[in-house]
Amino acid sequence: MAEDIKIGSKIQIIRTNRGITQEKLAELSGLSSNFISKLERDSTKDISLSNLISITKALDISIDELLNLKITDDEKYTLNTHLLFEKLNSLDKENADNLSKNFLEIINNLKS
Repeated sequence: MAEDIKIGSKIQIIRTNRGITQEKLAELSGLSSNFISKLERDSTKDISLSNLISITKALDISIDELLNLKITDDEKYTLNTHLLFEKLNSLDKENADNLSKNFLEIINNLKS
């Protein structure tokens, strides 16, 4: 089942599906990577039409395609798993290792 999602999440899905980093999207769109990051994280963030056009051009899609993008449950699962892995990789090794151990413990407890 597909569901409607916020514009920042849609941009993030397309970007990650194409293997583009936030930094590369910022470079291609002429926007800051900080702006791209905030847009993807904050589902209530407003975006100007000119910034939306810059992003869609950088992603090589139409505004219509972006606005009408639907995501299936499988795609949502894949995105969430990818995002979790990406966040863990952004941490220093000690924190990432500790969090990974905690997640694994939680998952093992859920299976019991």
